[in-house]
Amino acid sequence: MWVGEFDVACPGAELQLPNGPDGLPYRRARILMRFGGEPLGMVTVDRDRLDAAGLVALAADRFGSEIAAVAPEGWSPGTPTSELPPELAALLDGPLPSISVVIGTRNRPDQVVECTNVIFGLR
Repeated sequence: MWVGEFDVACPGAELQLPNGPDGLPYRRARILMRFGGEPLGMVTVDRDRLDAAGLVALAADRFGSEIAAVAPEGWSPGTPTSELPPELAALLDGPLPSISVVIGTRNRPDQVVECTNVIFGLR
């Protein structure tokens, strides 16, 4: 399973799954859905459902209330940021910061597994 992110506010191009370490294509993706950089939640999709329009529709269906809380007035799924007021478009089109997460579990490998399972919704 590939893990990545998708921003509903400025979906851009289709997501392309890379090949896994064994050289075979990933069959599924676990995706952090965002709106303008704000996290909405995680979804798991099959490889053949990774088109931008489908992911926007999925996010609108699963995270509609969360999107409504952070979306600028007048935004709807599929609204290009070029049609928004310039100050709002600038917020949505800007670069997103990268982050690192450190999980301190020296000599406790079972806690790493449990922690990542919780983060990715596998438990």
